[in-house]
Amino acid sequence: MNIEVIVTANTLHSGTGWRQEATRDKQQRLRRNRNDASLGAVTDEKKQKNPLGPTGQVVRQNVEQLRSARGLDYKKLSALLGEYGRPIPPLGLSRIEKGTRRVDADDLTALAVVLGVNPNRLLFPVGELPDDVALTPELTVPVGEVWAWALAQRALPLPGSDDEDFELNAVPRWLRRGSDHTASRAAVDVLRRVQQLVQAREAEVAEPAEFEGGVRTARHGEGSDAPRARAASGGDPDSVRRSVRRLRAEVADLIGDDDAGR
Repeated sequence: MNIEVIVTANTLHSGTGWRQEATRDKQQRLRRNRNDASLGAVTDEKKQKNPLGPTGQVVRQNVEQLRSARGLDYKKLSALLGEYGRPIPPLGLSRIEKGTRRVDADDLTALAVVLGVNPNRLLFPVGELPDDVALTPELTVPVGEVWAWALAQRALPLPGSDDEDFELNAVPRWLRRGSDHTASRAAVDVLRRVQQLVQAREAEVAEPAEFEGGVRTARHGEGSDAPRARAASGGDPDSVRRSVRRLRAEVADLIGDDDAGR
């Protein structure tokens, strides 16, 4: 009888110890898994192969700014996108604004439709003259030139760029018909020169002159050559006046031709 009691007690004690050891092993495995997952997340973040570039950063900022301006929360914006057949879950929208989810071309178009803007408004920063915009990690362009390019007014000011070729290929032919008229070209020229003039004036405000030895010298080194530099670029008042006079003459001829056709 005593032997049986001892055997039973030993068996129970052995079973309890085994269960406790198994529980400890399970807890250790769970801790190791959590640590591995945490380390893996950090490693993935460090080794991200395709991080957002400068344009991707601008898109996420513009989406957030316009969504807030429209008074839309993630749930409402998601529902609106769904109505146009391009649903993005609220969590996905949150990740877009945080920069952890990329926006593809279809997403961009749907977001522009729902937010009431064109895709360019999402792609490029609004900025302030004379800010520069990073289009790629290796290309920075003045914001005025970026928007002139985005609006198909002229090519980017890059070596070898061809404005005529750009005009032929930047917009559909049927949309280009009106822009081929000399009056349209004169209007574009006026706009370009006015923008250059504004940029020059903004640059003067942003880069106030310094006085060295009683001589007024601009910080960017232009000094007394600044007016000549502006004139060469078309950003001076006289060139703007000439462009406006040309535009008036072209429009007058256009109106006269139109009246004669009636």
